[in-house]
Amino acid sequence: MILNRKTDTNGRMGFLHAAVFLLARGARRAIGLVAAVFLVASVLAGEGQATQWDSASWSEYRAKMNRKPVGEDQLAEELTLLRVLSGEYDDPSFEPSPGTAERLSLIRFEVASRALERGVRGSVKVSEESVTAVFEAEKTALAKPKRWHLFDIILRFEEGASDEARRAVLDRLESIRREIVGGAPFDVVARRESESSTRLRGGNLGMVSLSELAPNLAEVVAGLGEGDLSPVIELDSGLVLLRCTKVFEAEEPDVEQVRAKIERRLRGEAAKEALEALTQRLLAGAKLRVETEWLKQRQGGVVAVAEFSVGDVRYSLTADQLVVYLRTRHEVRPLTEIQEEELVALIEDRVLLELREHEAVARGLFDAEVEETVRWKERELEARAVLDARVDVELAPPAEEQLRKAYERRKDQLIEPEMRHLRMIRIDIESNRLRSYYESVRELGIRAASGEASLEEVARKLDGEVVDLGWLAPNDVWRMGRVVNDAVGKLEVGGVTQAIQEGRVLLIVELAGRRDERILSFEETREMLLGEIMKRKRLQTEEAIRQQILSENRHESP
Repeated sequence: MILNRKTDTNGRMGFLHAAVFLLARGARRAIGLVAAVFLVASVLAGEGQATQWDSASWSEYRAKMNRKPVGEDQLAEELTLLRVLSGEYDDPSFEPSPGTAERLSLIRFEVASRALERGVRGSVKVSEESVTAVFEAEKTALAKPKRWHLFDIILRFEEGASDEARRAVLDRLESIRREIVGGAPFDVVARRESESSTRLRGGNLGMVSLSELAPNLAEVVAGLGEGDLSPVIELDSGLVLLRCTKVFEAEEPDVEQVRAKIERRLRGEAAKEALEALTQRLLAGAKLRVETEWLKQRQGGVVAVAEFSVGDVRYSLTADQLVVYLRTRHEVRPLTEIQEEELVALIEDRVLLELREHEAVARGLFDAEVEETVRWKERELEARAVLDARVDVELAPPAEEQLRKAYERRKDQLIEPEMRHLRMIRIDIESNRLRSYYESVRELGIRAASGEASLEEVARKLDGEVVDLGWLAPNDVWRMGRVVNDAVGKLEVGGVTQAIQEGRVLLIVELAGRRDERILSFEETREMLLGEIMKRKRLQTEEAIRQQILSENRHESP
């Protein structure tokens, strides 16, 4: 016999676990079952009364979920809403959406899976010998290289600048250098003069090692001491002036200084191996079989997608259950659009959740604390399901006239800005590249800008690739950096920039197209306006329902 829902056939789960387990699987219509389950929970815990709506437990759960702390009044309101709405879920007249029961099951599976992972990680031990072995093997890599704390002032060359214009930029930075040598604070001058993003921090570039710098910069920085000011250094797209405020000598590692880091890594690696081995054991024991005929057709509904075993009992997974699982993973593609290999892997992931829950129970990891977390998560999902259903009853889409009025009111704001279609070549500045390579970048950039070479030709010669950035708004281009924004702003359609530097990256950018600013039409904005109106009405309706519940239960204590 093949079951669709796992049940406790061998008694290992215990009465309380079995009751809550059935509760999460849709057997929630029996009168009094909810109260009975939580009454049993209290008795087994040694308490004389049910603790279903305990405010201390709810407060602890909120903290565990990293939610913002609130006062006692708001805690009481939250509990009242949960109690009333989840109570309606248990009313025989309420019909939950088809996927709600499966989402309740997934809550239990996922919480249990995390408990199992914590149990496996907690059982991992790291020996002194393994820590020492890693330290000795990686002693060189663990050492800290010599580092310089640098501040910079950068001035850029205009694209295609003449020798005379480049000389003017050099004269200006030399003048700035003399001002600093004369006693002007570097950070003040950097904020005023620098064309680098570091100007916002007074030119603070932070701690750098020679391996992080371009070769010509590394050569200069290597000779700087604390308080030294560099000469003016030429970059591909401008000039830079550096000040060194502190030098940190290279440090040999000490095992005690890095012990915690090594132990964390070893524990993580060992836990990962243990979890992978556990996964393989669980899947092998489950004898998972994916229905090959279903893979060909991919139909929905209650048709079986796969079969698997837990102990001596065989279970099935339906297409509807699989779809609910995929939606909780934000996978919105239709089943027919997912590649077969990927789909089989997703089916394995879903089945594995259920297998892990069974393993967590068998290991005694599904304790009272885990059970309490599951119960609160279930209540929240039930309350949300009821609230959504009540809102859906009251919510009606706006009439066409209302949509058009909304469009006319906002017409002047519904503007698509000027859009630019950009393509580019990106070259990361790396210390292990020869200076001649960067000279080639500069020369090829000049050729592309003058129209002598296409972007594709330049990319081939640089062993790079052309990246299509698509249509970008002005803010998108500005976020690419000030230098890029200025250079792109001067291009005509089809034009290409020279190689320009933005931080530790060289870019050659092409303006492939441009669209003028325009007012969007009603049809283009219809779905957006409809979504905004419905979202606003839904929030208003939700709040009205909450206030109604709180008003009707104001004198009751959860």
